[in-house]
Amino acid sequence: MQSASPLTKVHSTFADDLNAYMKSHREQDYLLIDVREPIEYELGHIPGAKPIPLGRFEARISELDSD
Repeated sequence: MQSASPLTKVHSTFADDLNAYMKSHREQDYLLIDVREPIEYELGHIPGAKPIPLGRFEARISELDSD
């Protein structure tokens, strides 16, 4: 049986892609939402990310700018 790729590789690729996207776009042109729980967000997050836990996303969707 072949083992799965390490999870860190997935995160690294995501981080690289996200970093490239953020560098090539103005901050006001996108909205980055952190859907982790508050304690996870407090432990570290990407500057500018809006914290909306996934379990409360639907109830708080009205907080998002429609533009």
